[in-house]
Amino acid sequence: MGMKFDDVLSYANGAYYYEDSQLQPLPVADFSTGYKMSRKDIQDWFGVINTLPEVPKYFIVNETSLKSNLEPFRGNRTYVNGGWAVYEPVEWVPTMFLNRVIPKNEFPIQFNRTTTSINQTKLYAGLKSMASASASASYGAMKAEASVEIKGEIELDLDTKVVETMSQEGTLGSKPVHEVVLGMTIKMRRVYSWEFAEDDVTYLFRISLGPLVEDCRWSGATDGGNSISNESFRHVSELQYYAGYYKAQILPAFTKEKEVKKVHVALKAPTWSCWYVYEEPYGSPKNFRERNNTEATTMAWQTFKPVATFVAAA
Repeated sequence: MGMKFDDVLSYANGAYYYEDSQLQPLPVADFSTGYKMSRKDIQDWFGVINTLPEVPKYFIVNETSLKSNLEPFRGNRTYVNGGWAVYEPVEWVPTMFLNRVIPKNEFPIQFNRTTTSINQTKLYAGLKSMASASASASYGAMKAEASVEIKGEIELDLDTKVVETMSQEGTLGSKPVHEVVLGMTIKMRRVYSWEFAEDDVTYLFRISLGPLVEDCRWSGATDGGNSISNESFRHVSELQYYAGYYKAQILPAFTKEKEVKKVHVALKAPTWSCWYVYEEPYGSPKNFRERNNTEATTMAWQTFKPVATFVAAA
């Protein structure tokens, strides 16, 4: 008989499910990072603060990593390490960058420009990746990926309306004009972590007889005792992630107070007919709650497209 998780909701037929996520509004930081501007001024100049989406109580972020070693006469052995972390959103943090300064006497000619460009590494200084997540009210909104690398230039629409009106009304004065770009990040606090035993999950990419992935295994050998059918996960597939060659089904378990108390992980290789719960032969994977963790991490928010505008220098 296959594995059964008693701490996750399930139908009479054994299929797991989640109730739709309860979305909540997030506060916005008082000031932006980078080019300093208050929350009120950001709303006045950009008009975006009041339109930020509500978010789920938790995000589950894929933090797996891969490393490979060449095995002579066989192929590349890949090890899947890391795991998944559950983050609690804390606040929206606007990030801004001063793209250029335009002297007052040169400003009117800028009205002819409708676009501008910026290197994303300047806008999101110090951040390595973006969080990609759904904005829906489905339980699947908990799924977040942080694998989108921040790099390269992007072209943005350039909004000139507010400062152009100031110029035409004569209220701009002799101030220079700043072209600034606004992006949005989200500060999150890690509240739970799940990790594979180091170098335990592995597969071999054989190249000697043509490309072929084989020898998918870990120390807790796959057998009928920890198998789960495809049907059991048909209603929770939105919480499936890729971990190298494997697909991983993540099943968070919650207390009555909706706090995360545990995370279950099952793996499936493309050639397998069913899933297998990840277990170690001597104990369990690193599965722990970070009760007193006050350290926050910040990730760029991919679904917020950066915007640019002209503002009057303070």
